[in-house]
Amino acid sequence: MRQVIFLCVACIVVGLTGALFGVQQMNEHLGLSEPEPLVIEERPEKQPENQREPSDERLQETMELAEKQERNVETGQFNFFSALGEALANGVNQGTRFVLATLSSWFHDVLNGSRS
Repeated sequence: MRQVIFLCVACIVVGLTGALFGVQQMNEHLGLSEPEPLVIEERPEKQPENQREPSDERLQETMELAEKQERNVETGQFNFFSALGEALANGVNQGTRFVLATLSSWFHDVLNGSRS
């Protein structure tokens, strides 16, 4: 009996993992999941005198991102579950990014000795 339950649970886990992998691949294909850099809060310091202007490569990336966002707006959500999944994913993403940014800022302050 235990073997049957274990086999069923293993099959469900493998199936859900495959579904998550498929959804991730589709999101990457449609350009819905673009990683964002983690924001680390830093204390204001002296600005360097020679600030660089944005490079052509950076401008090209910005243009590509804008095109992908326009394509996503045109495509839209496919059904209720896509909208629900996107809302849930955005909430989890924002929560984890907040926790990681807070921890990174705290470690940055502690390691640099600017902890107040």
